Amino acid sequence: MGITAELAEFVATVPSGGIPDEVRHQAVRALVNWVACALGGATDSTVQTAWESIRELAGAPQATVIGRAQRVDAAHAALLNGISSHVLDFDDTHLETLVHPSGPVFSALAALAQIREINGREWMDAAVLGMEAECRIAQGLGK
Repeated sequence: MGITAELAEFVATVPSGGIPDEVRHQAVRALVNWVACALGGATDSTVQTAWESIRELAGAPQATVIGRAQRVDAAHAALLNGISSHVLDFDDTHLETLVHPSGPVFSALAALAQIREINGREWMDAAVLGMEAECRIAQGLGK
């Protein structure tokens, strides 16, 4: 089995009950941090420039852009939320790899949850596993 398949199997087969409470607690802390960073960056000129660049490409309104009035298609909401959550660079950092794991993961999940039914536990499971996968990939790239 290749490394990609091995990582995919890990993410797909971890049971919800297999995620320790302390890890869930840290994921909630990361979520609060992500929301605060996204709110703080929402009015930054970089986010406005990104919005102006994609406005003509945006599909039907499906998802919220945190801290902004517009709703856009889910893919562009994930993009804009990712930009706004990182633009001020106060978001979380995985020190071993220097990646900012919550931005891409929470941004995608926030958009997904607005177009597909997903409960809170599933959402947090996906967040934990997404951030774990992101950090493992970054570790693999650095070695």
